[in-house]
Amino acid sequence: QKVIRKEIKASLSPEQLAGILKEVIKASASGDAVEVTLSDGDLKRMEKGFTAKLQSEIKQTITFKSNDGIASGFTISFDEGKSCFDFTDASLTA
Repeated sequence: QKVIRKEIKASLSPEQLAGILKEVIKASASGDAVEVTLSDGDLKRMEKGFTAKLQSEIKQTITFKSNDGIASGFTISFDEGKSCFDFTDASLTA
């Protein structure tokens, strides 16, 4: 599990996260506000240009927040956090 988790973390760069988020949000086509939760470090890296670019490409409101319990990856919610899809390293490893 340590090896898998390390590989997952290495493959989830800010560029990859932005690309995955874009595709997931486009596929939802819900039009609702989107809430994305990332690790604090990933959020800071994403804020260096990727969040603005993603927001300009996706015509939905996207709220980004951080969670200390996430090492890498993200969760995404289309219903104001009532439920979410879990793409964190812990979930992907499991």
